[in-house]
Amino acid sequence: MRRTIYIVFALVFVVGLTPGLGMVWSGWIAERHDCNLSESNVTPCLVWGRNIGPALHAWFVTGWLSLLTLPAAAFAGFALLVMGIGDLIRRRG
Repeated sequence: MRRTIYIVFALVFVVGLTPGLGMVWSGWIAERHDCNLSESNVTPCLVWGRNIGPALHAWFVTGWLSLLTLPAAAFAGFALLVMGIGDLIRRRG
């Protein structure tokens, strides 16, 4: 049962960080390939002959979702930390 709780909290943590990491990733890719990235419109961004502008725009705008998911990720990370410390103390004592 305890292992299941660890797995659920770890999944919530990873899924909660995904929108923010996607936003950072899209900004990094756009900067690296000298592309304009904005929330208001999709701009073309050619990488290896393919236009990845719409995908970068989608990931960048998804960053707004992190306003909802980051608190859940923070809670799950804190819960994992507390449970881990508690298990460590229980095993030693």
